[in-house]
Amino acid sequence: HSLHRLLRKMLNEQDRVKWFEEESQGLFTVVDRRKSNPDYYTRIRGAWRLDPQSLSTLRHLCQWRETISRSRDVPKSRIAKDNVLLDIAKQMPESKRQLFDIDDWHHGSVRRYGELILEEIEASRQKKNDAWAPQPLSNSLNTIFKNIRKSLVKIAEEQKIPQEFLSNKRELEDILRNAQQGNYQLPDRIKQGWRQPWVQSVIESEINKGNLKDGVL
Repeated sequence: HSLHRLLRKMLNEQDRVKWFEEESQGLFTVVDRRKSNPDYYTRIRGAWRLDPQSLSTLRHLCQWRETISRSRDVPKSRIAKDNVLLDIAKQMPESKRQLFDIDDWHHGSVRRYGELILEEIEASRQKKNDAWAPQPLSNSLNTIFKNIRKSLVKIAEEQKIPQEFLSNKRELEDILRNAQQGNYQLPDRIKQGWRQPWVQSVIESEINKGNLKDGVL
């Protein structure tokens, strides 16, 4: 309670109470979306390097882990970390012995979930290989990305807030990829609210400089 009073006082002094309320409400939206996130596998670093079958298996394993995590009310990492599922999908093991060779997966977890994992791998082979993961930005898109981040870092320093509060890496990459495909659009949290005057203008300025808004680049 003492900390709450202190932080509330600081927010009032900085005239940012509405910022806090907006961000708090935004968290409820984020949590609600996480209840159904079939595309989580696309967020795993290195997923884009997998072949179609392995990528499809990774998607299947992520969905399986989510189900187990909720049913047992434990964090996903307690079942298997992202990099573990990536390695499993990459190697496509066919025996429990091979699972014991997976780096960073505790042997106790292998004994507990190994047979289930093998069943899920086999089940994924029967699924359509239509999974997709975004590749790293091209050089031209990466240049625009860096320019946007540079401008946002400057704004963040002036406002004394972390740059990630303005717009995160994943968010910017998605915006640029969509713009390149002629589908330019901004998330609601950027189009409105306390960050909109800074972030929207920076993004649109750099995209226009790169002739990217209509998918020209």
